[in-house]
Amino acid sequence: PNHAGARSDREGAHFANRTAKMPMPGKMGGFGFDDAQIADEARELDKSLRSTNTGEKLNGMKKLLGMMSAGRDVSNFFASVVMNIAQDSFEVKVLVYLYLVRTAEQKADEALLSINSFQKDLAHQNPRVRALALRVMSSIRVQVIVPVVILAVRKCAVDPSPYVRKAAAHAIPKVFRLDPNRVDELTEIIETMLRDSTPFVLSSAVAAFQEVCPERIDLVHRHYRKICRMLVDCDEWGQILLANLLLRYARTQFTRPDAYDRSLATGLNDDDDADATTLELVLPGDGGAFEKASSNPLAGTKGFYSSSDSDDDSDDDDSDDADGGESGGSDSDVPRAKKPAAVVKKKSKKKRSKKGAKSGPKGPKPTKDAAAAAADRMTSEWLDDDHRLLLRSSRPLLQSQNTGVVMAAAALQFYLAPVADLPKVLRALVFAIRMKPEAQHIILKNICTMCAVQSSLFQAHFASFFVHPADPVDVRALKLEILTHVVTSDNAAALLRELQSYLRSTNNEFVALTIRAIGRGAAIMPQI
Repeated sequence: PNHAGARSDREGAHFANRTAKMPMPGKMGGFGFDDAQIADEARELDKSLRSTNTGEKLNGMKKLLGMMSAGRDVSNFFASVVMNIAQDSFEVKVLVYLYLVRTAEQKADEALLSINSFQKDLAHQNPRVRALALRVMSSIRVQVIVPVVILAVRKCAVDPSPYVRKAAAHAIPKVFRLDPNRVDELTEIIETMLRDSTPFVLSSAVAAFQEVCPERIDLVHRHYRKICRMLVDCDEWGQILLANLLLRYARTQFTRPDAYDRSLATGLNDDDDADATTLELVLPGDGGAFEKASSNPLAGTKGFYSSSDSDDDSDDDDSDDADGGESGGSDSDVPRAKKPAAVVKKKSKKKRSKKGAKSGPKGPKPTKDAAAAAADRMTSEWLDDDHRLLLRSSRPLLQSQNTGVVMAAAALQFYLAPVADLPKVLRALVFAIRMKPEAQHIILKNICTMCAVQSSLFQAHFASFFVHPADPVDVRALKLEILTHVVTSDNAAALLRELQSYLRSTNNEFVALTIRAIGRGAAIMPQI
């Protein structure tokens, strides 16, 4: 026992000595260091950075990046680090650029002195060095070097390495934020980068397009089919960007898939029936509209989207004219009055005969009545071939593990797909709510908007929006709002029983929301 006690005393003394040497919480990065110790550490690090030995420089850069990742201010070593930019060692050069990317904005004037070294590294044999050099140049927030940076971006936009081209696409928004007057030059570079056939480069080019020139929708015409086909191959971040771009593009270039309104500003023409605002979510026996072959596509759509980059200017002009004939005179958010099929057929035949006699040098274009007939039939039997291509390409995204991708694909399908194909979209959203609790609020917000547009959308999933005891208050409020939107005479009794059980909750805020929901439900369905 005496030996055991002596041993425990020795261990306790050893532990106390180790604890005394440990840094205590204080000023420097969460730990209090002695000023002399900090000064010695800084001198040793600066000495290793200025050493002629490559190994010492490499160790010094590793220590410096470790301090940077811990949140310590290392901007005082900027001059010592910039001296190593001309190093032949690839490892040292990469670490130097990683440091400069983080500190170039803080030390813009000092970084400007090394601009010649950055330009020289744009021709380095290693693509990683070329990309890092461009990242540092675009991070220097000095307007004087904007022309030099634009030349570097233009050069890297056609680099053989996709890694460098992606860095060029990321540099375009930085230059635009620094000097918005250069939008025309940057638009030319974006137009070049949209021709890229590498998925992760194209997604970055689309991100630059969305920030610099989102109104130049004409740049997408030629690359539409390529973007649709590459949608599945992009990473999750790129899929969200491409889906949002294609949604905005398709809503301005294609006619509505059916007669049902999907806009929050709902309104009907005098000729429309009031029942046309309610979506009938009954799947036909032979599948959705875009699973069928196009029976009568518009003639002008052929050749409108060209995947090749060698089209003449005259072809582009003709394609723009064809686009104006198809979608220029029809707003996707304005409901159209239905016309008798017999009248439409007679008018289209007369127009075709007149058009055949008056054919001009620009070639055949779709007649106005033919386009009106295709738009006003409002059935799920016809969709444009390119419209159908977009729906087919975006459907696999509904099975993504990323909730943002599912939400972007669901929004695209909601606005562009025929009503017969919407149940599959709704099931994907309900499944995402169950599997991704952290994204419940965002998804329920979007579902609430969909229900406000068309209240019958989620009636089949009525029970999926019952409140769970673990739901936070904001999620409970959204679920109660959705339940009042989808209430019908069939589920009114079940909803009333559910709301009555919520009134026994100990959460006063939730009880108040429930009482408010009962009032909304009574206003919608007085019989409850």
